[in-house]
Amino acid sequence: MDERLIEELEKIFYTERPPNTIPADTIPALCAQLALQRDMLRKAGLHSGADRAEEVLEELALLYSAKC
Repeated sequence: MDERLIEELEKIFYTERPPNTIPADTIPALCAQLALQRDMLRKAGLHSGADRAEEVLEELALLYSAKC
């Protein structure tokens, strides 16, 4: 399982880079990819990684709502 996507998105939300730099039109694709990874992590029994992915998904949803 590749957790780099989760880590990179977490960096955006929890470090110096402002999340509003993510273009609104890319958020649905990011969410779809992240949801797939979350589901794979859950099936593999890696619940902490899946929980991290879920938190980032929630942040992306809020960001998308604010942009649209």
